Amino acid sequence: MSFAGDTLVVTHYHWRAGGVRKVIERALPQVCSQGGIGRVVLVAGEAPPSAWVEFLCARCPGVRWETAVCEEIGYVSELGRMPDRRVARSFFERVAARFPGALFWVHNPALARNVPMVESLLEALSSGGATALFHHHDFWCDNRWGRWGEAQACGYGAEEELGRIFFSAAPGVLHAGINRADARLLGGVGKGKSAWLPNPFDPGKPASRQEKEKARQWLDALPGIKKTKPLWLLPCRLLRRKNVAEAILRASQGGAVLVTSGEASSSDEKPYAKALLREVEAGGLPAVFADFGAAGTPPFEHLVAAADAVVLTSLLEGFGLAYLDAAFAEKPLICRRLKNVVPDLESFGFRFPEAYEETEIPSGCLDLGEEKRRVGELRERWEKGLPDRARSFLGGFSDGCGAVFSKLTLRGQCEVLRNFRGAGGGGVLQETRWPGGGEELSSEKYAERFWEFLAGAEEGGSGSEETARGVQESFFKERLSSEALYPLLFANET
Repeated sequence: MSFAGDTLVVTHYHWRAGGVRKVIERALPQVCSQGGIGRVVLVAGEAPPSAWVEFLCARCPGVRWETAVCEEIGYVSELGRMPDRRVARSFFERVAARFPGALFWVHNPALARNVPMVESLLEALSSGGATALFHHHDFWCDNRWGRWGEAQACGYGAEEELGRIFFSAAPGVLHAGINRADARLLGGVGKGKSAWLPNPFDPGKPASRQEKEKARQWLDALPGIKKTKPLWLLPCRLLRRKNVAEAILRASQGGAVLVTSGEASSSDEKPYAKALLREVEAGGLPAVFADFGAAGTPPFEHLVAAADAVVLTSLLEGFGLAYLDAAFAEKPLICRRLKNVVPDLESFGFRFPEAYEETEIPSGCLDLGEEKRRVGELRERWEKGLPDRARSFLGGFSDGCGAVFSKLTLRGQCEVLRNFRGAGGGGVLQETRWPGGGEELSSEKYAERFWEFLAGAEEGGSGSEETARGVQESFFKERLSSEALYPLLFANET
């Protein structure tokens, strides 16, 4: 597949700090260089931070930069109203007309934070000769079922419509997944229309002794830090899928203090963040919430290097960049062995000696009968909000919860934290090392895969609306199995 222009239109809902923005900024220099890109247009529902644009300009010499902003393509939940589809379509038509033959690099379309935006983009591009690469980091049908109610409010009456839009098999639309499991399902769109693009990671220069010391001083100065205890870093914001309470329990069991960010990424996550903050404060739990974005905060890489260990207790991750941050810093990594993340990284030579499958509930810390009742009621309400077709793929859930921490509601998790009275203090933790095959994840290799995929992609492919819907149903089947269900993700408040 060839391109008539030299313009890359990078499209997202916003440009806030996080995993998607990090992938974009790491990949762009090599993607532009190897692809002969002379202009990058940043398109979102809000303007990008000026400092970030300056950072990108410095890393991509010779590239011209432009921004285009349309409020209608941001998060629907933050608009306070339904987006105007006509405005969104007119906006994309103007962008496509101004940059004929451009490549639209569209991030997280299937997250369903604004379905009309994605549909408007497809409509605008259908007659303009542009190519769209749908870069899937996350999916609405992967424990983000609350997005379905929002899509209905926007006028979409059947889940088949979402499949047609998010997994479009139209000519000129391609798809990329960031792990093999997602890429396998995306393959159903059509021959030559999808690929696996693992996220880029360039290790850079290791933190110096002075940088580590400065970062550790910053950490030690946080209110609530006890210098006599090991300091474990949880590199994330307060999001339900990050399963933060499990990291606090792990720190308690290891005699450590956990440090993480006290931020929530959206209004949907604020109830969880507030409830967890209240619990930590009331119970004197070994967790400190810092503002990693505050002025004077050391670089994230220095914080990782200064910590005694890194913890990752996520229920869901698309790729797991923080696994690599810990490996580069050669820190012990206490992490859940996510089946769509760890095997991919192991294929590049990574090993995670402190990885675990699940955390068992400490004996006597939970009224299991009451928790099963809570889970049952929560699940009943949650099931009613599922799309009809998706409900037919729903797996069982062992009469509520099991004997593992990840399957509890937040109330259940907090009850365990309140009642846990372990001795604390673990053994020596094994470090995670950076392997020889790690260079396969460099931004240079990423750009090679990126352009090889686009060069070899089929112009028309063999897809159809039916195959697009079939891809979505494949996600339904896999992401609604019993092992993929977590009460913590059933509602904003659990």
